[in-house]
Amino acid sequence: MTIVESPEQKRETATSLVIIGWICWGFALLVMFFNPAAIRLGRLGMVYTAIVLAVAGLLLNIVGYRLRSRARLSPPDAKSAHRGGPGLPGKRS
Repeated sequence: MTIVESPEQKRETATSLVIIGWICWGFALLVMFFNPAAIRLGRLGMVYTAIVLAVAGLLLNIVGYRLRSRARLSPPDAKSAHRGGPGLPGKRS
């Protein structure tokens, strides 16, 4: 049994990834804002933290934008297409 996401769910997932990516970038900028104080104390761990946050944010943005573009291009599900059933127009019983 496989679970197939609808295009709307894919777009929502993509938007969430993009938002999380931008939040990572925001935290990376905050880390770099406080970085001069950390360097004065002799700690360089904040530089590595900022780099990790920036790379993670970039990757999340790329994946989110790719998912969003694929969701726009994907055809509608075969199950959601109206084929007519008993008592519905399009098929006579």
